[in-house]
Amino acid sequence: MSGLRRRSAWPRMVAAVGALTLLSRIGYGHAQLLDPPAPVGQVLEEYRVALENKDLDQLAGLYVTFSDRQRQALREYMENAAGLTVELADVTVAPLGDAVAVTYTRRDHFIDRESGKPQRLEVRLTKILVPDNGGWKITDGL
Repeated sequence: MSGLRRRSAWPRMVAAVGALTLLSRIGYGHAQLLDPPAPVGQVLEEYRVALENKDLDQLAGLYVTFSDRQRQALREYMENAAGLTVELADVTVAPLGDAVAVTYTRRDHFIDRESGKPQRLEVRLTKILVPDNGGWKITDGL
């Protein structure tokens, strides 16, 4: 492979996160609560910890449905993100009937495995949580 330079997975990873962001971003005009109710906060914390632990099975368990495409995009992201830490900030909750829309800023810090350089990724996301067997799960829509 003389003369060929290996391309970083970083552009593919950013594209995957961007695609997931677009799929999960929804605007709501409802009144918003500044502090999430305790059960919603618990789901967010489980989500954050599952991301940091790179536990796709735990993440999948937080969703009503978790597609193979979601799993593959997250797997690629996680494989390239060494020492991943995840922060969820600026959380707001808007009621949607029985469901809630949870909007937050997600800040990921990690070392890009291929380049060895520290990275920071910040996105604003909205997830819809629906009641499920006495708890809450993340859904793609209502």
